[in-house]
Amino acid sequence: MFSLNFLKHNKNHKNKVTARSREELLSTLKKTTLKSLKCIVIVNCFVLLFYVVASLLVDEENVVEEEQNFLKSLIDLLNIILFSLPIVFTGVCIWITQSIKKDDSVINLMKNISYARMCLKIFAFSKLIIFLFVLYSAVYETIIEATNLTSIKNTFYYTVLIICCTFISIVGITFMWIVYKLLYERSLKQLTKNYHTVKELL
Repeated sequence: MFSLNFLKHNKNHKNKVTARSREELLSTLKKTTLKSLKCIVIVNCFVLLFYVVASLLVDEENVVEEEQNFLKSLIDLLNIILFSLPIVFTGVCIWITQSIKKDDSVINLMKNISYARMCLKIFAFSKLIIFLFVLYSAVYETIIEATNLTSIKNTFYYTVLIICCTFISIVGITFMWIVYKLLYERSLKQLTKNYHTVKELL
């Protein structure tokens, strides 16, 4: 009888330890997730500051007013979207940060981490696509202005355009990949690690 009670006591003690360890792990995961999201917000603030300074410098250099056409309007629109993306993503990160509470369940924490990972991937992919479109449009506009043509109809200029766009794609993708690696990869790795750890707790 004594031995049975002793085994029962050990089992209860083990369950208490396991439950305590689970709560501590969940608390740690919440803290590291919040830390990663705050890092992303800080990085985005610096990115926005860079955009503002760069746009001010460009405006000071381009004092002469140029004739506005469809291509220039498209480039301006894409630049506005490129500038808006970090603002929107920062807002989403702040919203997710506010959604993570101390008494959150495992499922809610996993959903919030999943949203953060998905938004970061969408943000990086969208930024790359728009960045490349801006570069392509700028190359096309440069060729048009240099040749004084209304459109590119010559095979030679088509070849030049294709070569330039291919080169820009390689350079642009490499540049954005390096920027992504430096600014966001560490946060994404932490979020991914937390996501898989939380998933194991279910």
